[in-house]
Amino acid sequence: MANDEHIALLKKGVDAWNAWRLKNLDIPPDLSDANLSEARLVEANLIKANLIKANLGSVNLVEANLSGADLSGARLVEAHLSKANLSEANLSDEHDETTTAADPKTSGRLFGAGHPTNDEAGRRAMAKTAKAVRDRRRERLRRAKERKRVARLRKRRRGYR
Repeated sequence: MANDEHIALLKKGVDAWNAWRLKNLDIPPDLSDANLSEARLVEANLIKANLIKANLGSVNLVEANLSGADLSGARLVEAHLSKANLSEANLSDEHDETTTAADPKTSGRLFGAGHPTNDEAGRRAMAKTAKAVRDRRRERLRRAKERKRVARLRKRRRGYR
């Protein structure tokens, strides 16, 4: 269960939260089971935070520092994590008391064991899929540009008749 004081501090804003974190580096934030959906936590210091089973749906965590944080079982649907530091963060599907964020077997993994991104072949397959998606997008754009060009030409021809 989340620490009510920590949630109250976070609700005061990221500046207040980060100032508190600088003064209390030895206290790991407990935000487990907290509902932080749609919160704006840009550049928040959440190092080694306990975010187990927290609702982080649609949270703005751009450039937030989540290194060493335990996000196991957390809901991250539509969370904005651009440039966020997730080094050594535990992002597994379920919380396991036997593993920690610093466990070399799980650190750096974005998904639970057995997920394709956790082995080299899986990463290659996902990169190939991403390339195919980019290629299809480029082809659609090329076709759209060609349709516009043809429409302009037809319009010009109609104007000359």
